[in-house]
Amino acid sequence: MDEIGINEMTDEEFDQFLEQTYKELESKQNALFEKYDLDAYDEWEFDREGGIIGLRRSSDGGVLGFETIPIGVWLKKKNLFQWAWANPDLSEMLQVKCTAIQGLTNWTGYGVFAEPEVPANEGMVYAFASLAVFYTNAMGLYVVGDKKKEMFLAVTGEVK
Repeated sequence: MDEIGINEMTDEEFDQFLEQTYKELESKQNALFEKYDLDAYDEWEFDREGGIIGLRRSSDGGVLGFETIPIGVWLKKKNLFQWAWANPDLSEMLQVKCTAIQGLTNWTGYGVFAEPEVPANEGMVYAFASLAVFYTNAMGLYVVGDKKKEMFLAVTGEVK
């Protein structure tokens, strides 16, 4: 995709592009989960200073870590999405790293990427995540959380 920006697309063209990013994300997810057997990891810890997600298999103590660009947090019951760059629980360094995702505002022509919090249902949240993974050229998406909230992370590399 060239740099002219999606804001020059019609709604139909944008929908087609979004569908393309979903397909690309699905392919990336399949590769990521197959390569690292991510379903085997049942514990996680997130470093709010550096953006590293650490995974652990309780069955054998195996560990794995990934560098990430946090995308945001979805508050399920409120149907509210908070962009990571606006999250005061993250370090200032990590918030700055997350501001790259704000570039989607100019690129798409949609101001939703520049608002600290936006109303969002599950479908919208996954659309945001799909676009963010595409825009940051991440290797995939990792989602952690509980019944109340989920944190969406663009996985950018394995920690060796």
